[in-house]
Amino acid sequence: KVFLGESGAIETFLSPRVSFELFDLFERLGLRQLLQQYFRDEPCVSFNKSVLRKTAPLQQPAEWHQDGAFMTEGIQSLNLWIALSECGGETDCPGMDILPQRLDRVLETGSNGAIFNWSVSGATVAEAFPDLTPERPTFAAGDAILFDHLNLHATSSDPRYTRARYAIETWFFSKSHAALNQHPAYW
Repeated sequence: KVFLGESGAIETFLSPRVSFELFDLFERLGLRQLLQQYFRDEPCVSFNKSVLRKTAPLQQPAEWHQDGAFMTEGIQSLNLWIALSECGGETDCPGMDILPQRLDRVLETGSNGAIFNWSVSGATVAEAFPDLTPERPTFAAGDAILFDHLNLHATSSDPRYTRARYAIETWFFSKSHAALNQHPAYW
């Protein structure tokens, strides 16, 4: 909870109105059915990893990470990340850097100069993927991306970023393979 507040985030479920609007949108878009097909199981949502986030421009590059490093093993998950402001690419607002490589495991964290015990250092990424260049897509407000807990990503950092980014992220799990430390809830 402290980390969320310090990083400019608040849990989505602390706002009943936002929660109602968000789940109403999910239902209208048929997200539940999509998740059921993907998981081959009933979906649930994380209380802990569903947040409204404000990200100020970074003074130094962010650490690479996989959200699976925070969660229990054996999960099935998808994160729906929705930009609430234009960001990334050549804009003036930080977006998300994504390593365009499907991974089948959580990479080694907390080593090779990593700042946090849950992050992957830039040196580790460069050594493990010498031929890959991270992607920095441009997101318009309302654009969304779905990715799983193994996706390697970081908040974009660039001197031209001068505005804060607003986004909402909602983590979904398979009911039978949920990350219990994320307090899954069924809807």
